[in-house]
Amino acid sequence: MVGRATESIVYVNKFKCMSLLDSGSMVSTISVATVKSMRPPPDIKTLDEFTLSVKVAEGSPLPYLGYVEVSISVTFQSDNMMVLLLVVPETDYNKSVPVVIGTNILRPIKTSVSDSHVKVPHNWDIAFSALDASVNLVKSTNKRPIKVGPMSVLTVSGICKSKTVLETAVTECVDDTKGTLGVCPRVVSVKSSGKNRIPVRIFNMTAKVVYLKPKSTICGLNEVKVMRHTDLGKVDKDASNLESKDSNTGNI
Repeated sequence: MVGRATESIVYVNKFKCMSLLDSGSMVSTISVATVKSMRPPPDIKTLDEFTLSVKVAEGSPLPYLGYVEVSISVTFQSDNMMVLLLVVPETDYNKSVPVVIGTNILRPIKTSVSDSHVKVPHNWDIAFSALDASVNLVKSTNKRPIKVGPMSVLTVSGICKSKTVLETAVTECVDDTKGTLGVCPRVVSVKSSGKNRIPVRIFNMTAKVVYLKPKSTICGLNEVKVMRHTDLGKVDKDASNLESKDSNTGNI
């Protein structure tokens, strides 16, 4: 009745960790205990400048203490990725599986190995397949190529055919859109099932002009839950208490 979790080993700042490959999560996390055990431990930075609200699957808020900037590597890929991980309190589960790898890491890794002859481990292949199943594709509506100048950002119109009402979704890159044009993650409203017109922010970070061809796949849509009200006071207090405790014990 209950299957095995999709787990795999990853290296965080060359520190070996067991991770959960979660194609249903848009954020990636690491337990605070694991962060503190690293040598040297990465700095836990606060999110004072942002209002970030994260929910778990059943809708309850996910508490976090801040974030760390770390490198991630996997056994089947030689390159490291610099990523941001939310630092979360210790739980019974993350005592043994301290890292959650969400779509913000899964997608770039999937893209990097899709054109190579690298043999992808079974658990990663399952997670990559789940990414494709959960995405609604957005195609451009332009009848002529759209010129995107060097180092520029442009909003274009797209059409998404959805079988269900997503209500709130976020635009993000998919494998079909890899190349010189990038997609800015944005929260959009999908009001009904069927065809929906979606505004998409694309960018060209190269020094050359890039053209968006007619009826191109621009991005994918992933459903998200948005909290209209949030209180980061407790999170900031927990982070301050953590830093104070570390200072007293001489761990940092």
